[in-house]
Amino acid sequence: MTASVEVAAYLAKGVTVAVLIPVLSTVLYYLGYWAQVTEPIWSRYSPRIGTFMHCPACSGTWFAGALGVAAWLAGLPFLIFPPLHSTLAAFNQPGLRWVTPLLAALWGTFWVPKLAVRYLADLSAIPEEPNNDTEQEVDHSAQEQP
Repeated sequence: MTASVEVAAYLAKGVTVAVLIPVLSTVLYYLGYWAQVTEPIWSRYSPRIGTFMHCPACSGTWFAGALGVAAWLAGLPFLIFPPLHSTLAAFNQPGLRWVTPLLAALWGTFWVPKLAVRYLADLSAIPEEPNNDTEQEVDHSAQEQP
C-alpha cells in the first residue's frame, strides 16, 4: 500500500472511533437511566448512583472513557491526524495511543448530553398508539332514533 492509502485507512479508523464512542455512550446512558427494559436495575440505584446516572455529562464521561480504553486496547486511534505521511509510523506506536481514553472521555462529556437530549425529545414526540388488543367501544347513542 502507498503511504496515502495507509494514512486514509488510519484516519478512517480514527473517525469511526470518534463517531461510535459518543453514540454508544449515549445508548449506555439511556439504558442505564431511562429505558423501560432496564427499569428493574435502575430503579434500585442508591441515591448517590442515581444522581450520577441521571447526569448525561457525568455518566457519559465515564462510559466514553471506558469505551476509549477498549479502543486503546484494540489498537484503534481517536482522531489522531498525522501531519505528514512519514509520521504515520510514529502515531502507530502503541505507546502514543494512551491519549485515546482521555480524548474519548472529553468527547463523551461534550456529545452525550447533546445526543441524549435529542434522543429523549424524539422519543417523547412519538405519538402513543392505541391498544389494538381490546375492542374499542363505539358510541351508538347518536345513531339511535326515538
